[in-house]
Amino acid sequence: MKVAIAAAGRFHAIRLAQELEKRSALTVLFSASVTDRDYDYLQKKHVIMMYSCALIDCWYARLRLNYLIRPTVVNSWKDALFGCLVSRNLKDYSDLDIFTGWAHYCYESLDLIKKKARYFILESGSAHIAYQDKLLREEYAQAGQSYA
Repeated sequence: MKVAIAAAGRFHAIRLAQELEKRSALTVLFSASVTDRDYDYLQKKHVIMMYSCALIDCWYARLRLNYLIRPTVVNSWKDALFGCLVSRNLKDYSDLDIFTGWAHYCYESLDLIKKKARYFILESGSAHIAYQDKLLREEYAQAGQSYA
């Protein structure tokens, strides 16, 4: 099995990648938050670090830019950059069985992901439960299925 993961933050993406690595199923992990300790369980050849995204967080905090630029603006820009970098690097991969990515980190890559992977799992770990419910109801209605 060939699985790709994309998440700039840690969430449970790192642990998922480590478990897939144990089973020889991890093809690539796109991340901005892998640490040296994570390489005890991950092969470096399976990790593509987006250092520019990690540097944005570092310098934003260090320079205390929150007085000039709202965190939501910086995060939106950083997430879009991460998505573009995933798209650029994803071109090197083909015939993926599964691509799992976190919402707002994969938006720029959706069309390419659909061409590269048989299945796409969209993680939405930090959306409010009421908003997730609304999205699910809309998706079920669009698919012509009942939402119970």
